[in-house]
Amino acid sequence: MKDFKQNMMKEFKNKKILITGGTGSIGLNIVKELLNYSPRAIRILSNDEHSIVLAKRRLGNNRKCIFFVGDVRDKDRLNFALRGVDIVFHAAAMKHVDVCEENPFDAIRTNVNGTSNILEASLLENISKFILISTDKAVNPESTLGASKLLAEKLTINAGKYRGTGKTVFSIVRFGNVLGTRGSVFEIFRKKIEKNEDI
Repeated sequence: MKDFKQNMMKEFKNKKILITGGTGSIGLNIVKELLNYSPRAIRILSNDEHSIVLAKRRLGNNRKCIFFVGDVRDKDRLNFALRGVDIVFHAAAMKHVDVCEENPFDAIRTNVNGTSNILEASLLENISKFILISTDKAVNPESTLGASKLLAEKLTINAGKYRGTGKTVFSIVRFGNVLGTRGSVFEIFRKKIEKNEDI
């Protein structure tokens, strides 16, 4: 455990970090975890003003956390948000299967085009590390969500081909259903248990 903490401190101490979708369940937990390792600043990008207000309260108006109102669909906004950043966690996405099925154009604009935008901006800024937060639904996808996240993964995997002499390292982590996140199936299970209903 001590070695882990030392490695994490070495990785993140005094670094400037951008988290897209940083007010979502996963993004906000990444923020809270990173604050343990003395980053210089964490830029939190979200297109949801209300979530920013709630996140500020939860984080206690931490001075290291700087909130940006913006959308990954807006390449110009990303270019400004990435200035001087060392590491990117790209968590912004449309994540609900049913919403993506009903709004496939928006799912593509956010999950595919948005990922392309942040990758291109990261390459231009020559950041050191880019981490895409993906989903287990990208494995043999049968839904718009899964297919769009698979494309986001393929863009990330192949971004290194455009790196040239740059230093950016690209990586991907896949999550399944995460307990306690907004819209998670576990939320539905918990409500059924509380009402003594069958699961």
